[in-house]
Amino acid sequence: MLTTLTREALLPADQRDFSNCHASTLALLLQETVVVAYFAGTKEGAGDTAIWLSRREQGTWLPPQRAIAEPGLAHWNPVLHWQAGQLWLFYKVGPDVHHWLTRVAVSDDGGVSWSTQVALVENDALPRGPVKNKLLVMSNGEWLAPGSVEDERYWDAFVDISADRGLSWHKAAIPLQHQAPAASEEQQLWQGLQQNALWENDLNRVFQ
Repeated sequence: MLTTLTREALLPADQRDFSNCHASTLALLLQETVVVAYFAGTKEGAGDTAIWLSRREQGTWLPPQRAIAEPGLAHWNPVLHWQAGQLWLFYKVGPDVHHWLTRVAVSDDGGVSWSTQVALVENDALPRGPVKNKLLVMSNGEWLAPGSVEDERYWDAFVDISADRGLSWHKAAIPLQHQAPAASEEQQLWQGLQQNALWENDLNRVFQ
C-alpha cells in the first residue's frame, strides 16, 4: 500500500523557461538534498530541448537550472544515479527514438557542476545504458541497466552490465520471439478491456 505523505511543486507557478517537460528522474543525496532531472523545451523532440535540474535544499525547491544543452539537438530521458558521493547523469540525444544515442556526465558536487559529456559507449550506434529507468546495483556490485532498441517493426529489450561503474559496458540480449501482426489473434489484444481494467478504481483488480 502506497500512501502520499507530502505533495510539492518542483517548478514555480510563473516559470516561463520552457513550455513542456517530461521523463523526470530523482536522486536523494546527503543532507536530505533531492535532485530531479528532466528534459524540457518547446516540445518533445524539438531542437531546443535540454536536460534541466531542480534541487530541493533545506525543504525548499530552488529555481530550475538548465544543466546540459546543445542547440539544435533534441535531448531525452535522463536517468540519475547516486553512489559513493558521485552523481551520474545518463541521457539520450538525437532526432527521435530510432536514432538516439546515450551520453553520460558525472558530478562530484551533487549536480552543481558536471564533467564533460561523453558517449556512453564510443562508436556504438545503439542506445546503450539506461533509457529512462533506474539502473540496478546487483549483489556483486555490478550495474545492470535496462535498455531497448526500437525500429519500425520491432522493439527489442536488452540489458547493459558494467563491472567498473560505467567505464565499460557489456550488452546482453534478451531472447525474444517476434510475432508477425497477422499471426496475432484479435482477442489476445487488450484482454484487460474485457474486465474494464482501464475504468476500474480498485488497484487490486487493475493489477490482476
